[in-house]
Amino acid sequence: VAGSIWFLFEGPGWRFSGLLDENQNPKPVYQGIDFLTTHLSNAQYVGVIDMFDSIEAYEFISPDLRTWILWSPDEIDTVIIIPKNTSKILDKFGNELTPEGNLIVVNSPTYIVLNR
Repeated sequence: VAGSIWFLFEGPGWRFSGLLDENQNPKPVYQGIDFLTTHLSNAQYVGVIDMFDSIEAYEFISPDLRTWILWSPDEIDTVIIIPKNTSKILDKFGNELTPEGNLIVVNSPTYIVLNR
């Protein structure tokens, strides 16, 4: 992705599309974009990961991190096996997720941070 544009910052915005609510407080989308841009600030896009059925997955690499970002386009819970070299798993806001054994449920954006 060369760039991203969000048309409105102030809330509530056209059809409630602002990053802030009607009281100018950050909405969850603001927090998600903030985490994404911070986490990938020095990263370069590597490519599509096509090893999962029904999951969109992309790899990014930076000097100190290797990150996969996965989500279900249909927002359907999909269970995947966690790669063995995973150091942590984060939700779309940067909160750490706890897998069940070697499995994690993916529906909304999930960050798998791998050891380099």
